[in-house]
Amino acid sequence: MRATLRVGGITYWSIAYAAEYLGCDKSTFYRWINEGRIIAYRTGGPNTTRVKADDVKALVRKAGA
Repeated sequence: MRATLRVGGITYWSIAYAAEYLGCDKSTFYRWINEGRIIAYRTGGPNTTRVKADDVKALVRKAGA
């Protein structure tokens, strides 16, 4: 499984990679998706949920503001 995927100049991260980047558990990240804090994208078959890297980085900036 690749942690990152680049499509049309946009970088997508796996949930595991994004959670590691933020220092949180995957279950926390999925909760944020369910709450609408971040948008997730299905990029194929099962277990291929991705998030935009820029959206994850925006969460960090928002939390630090």
